[in-house]
Amino acid sequence: MIHIPGFTYPVEEVYLEDVIETLRYSPPENTSNKPQRRIYGRRKREMLAQKEEEEWLLNEWIASIRHKYSPDTLQTLRTMDYDKIDVMLIEQLIKYIIKTSDDGAILVFLPGWEDIKKLNEVLTANFMFKTGN
Repeated sequence: MIHIPGFTYPVEEVYLEDVIETLRYSPPENTSNKPQRRIYGRRKREMLAQKEEEEWLLNEWIASIRHKYSPDTLQTLRTMDYDKIDVMLIEQLIKYIIKTSDDGAILVFLPGWEDIKKLNEVLTANFMFKTGN
C-alpha cells in the first residue's frame, strides 16, 4: 500500500434512474438496420434463458423503485439497451452539469476506445463543446 499526499475531492454518487429523472431523458429510437446473427441449438437456449433472467431482474428492480420515479423514467429504464453506452445521455448529463455548476472539471470514464471516440464525436459536433467555449 502506498500513500499519496494531497487533497481528495468529494465524490457524489448519482444513480442512473436519478439522472434520467432529472434530465427527463428518453433515448432516441433504435435506427440500426444491422442484421441479427442467427444462433441455434444449445447456445440459443442459453441466451434466451439469460435474457429471461435479465428481464426478470430488471422488472424486479423497476418494481422496487416505481414509487420514486415518473412513469416516463420507468419506461426509459425498461427500454434502454444496457449493453451499449448511451453517448447521447452522457452528452445531456454533461450539458446539465455545466449549466448548473459554477466551477470544476468533469471526468467521464468509458470502457473502451470506441466509446471514447463516439462520445468525442458527439461532443465536438455540439457548439457548446467547441474549443474555447
